[in-house]
Amino acid sequence: MRKIAMMAIAALALTFAACGEKNANGESAGEEGYTIYTNDKYGFTVDVPEGLEQIKGLMPEEGTVYSADKGQTAKLNRIDIAGGKQIFDEEYTPEKVKAEFKSWTENIEADTTECGDNYFAYTIKSEQFTEMHRHVFKGSKKAMLSVCFDDAHEKQLGGDVAKHVLESVKFK
Repeated sequence: MRKIAMMAIAALALTFAACGEKNANGESAGEEGYTIYTNDKYGFTVDVPEGLEQIKGLMPEEGTVYSADKGQTAKLNRIDIAGGKQIFDEEYTPEKVKAEFKSWTENIEADTTECGDNYFAYTIKSEQFTEMHRHVFKGSKKAMLSVCFDDAHEKQLGGDVAKHVLESVKFK
C-alpha cells in the first residue's frame, strides 16, 4: 500500500513539474522542439519552435514576435502572433469569418487560400520570401499568425514547422 502511495505522489509531482515548467521568456515547455506561447488577453496558445528570439515590446498586449535572425526586427525570418476580438463581443459566425477572409485576401495575390467555418489561411510566395498566414476564431476572439521566411531559413521556419505552428492554435 505504501509503495502505491509513493508511486502516486511521484506521478503527481512529475505532472505538476511538466505543467508548470517555464523557460526564460515565461513560456511553457511544449512538445519536443517547441515552446508554448500563451496570450492571456485573448485566451489562446501557440507552439513556437525553440531557438527563436522573442522580441519583446513590439506588440506588448496584443501578441509577440519571434525572430530567427537574432536581434533583428525585420519582416523576414520571423513568426508574428497577435490576438483580437469582435466589436461589442459579438460572436464570429462562419459568415463573419468568410467576410473577414474576403476583406483580407481581396487585394492581394495569394498563391494559396483556404477558408473554414472558424479559420482562414493564405500564402504569398515571391522570389525573395514566403509569407504564410492563419487566422483562427472562437467566440468573439481571434488569433492571427504569420510565418515569414527566406530561402536560407526555409528549413528552420518553412514546411512542416510552419504547418505545425499555424495549426497549433488552441483557445482556452
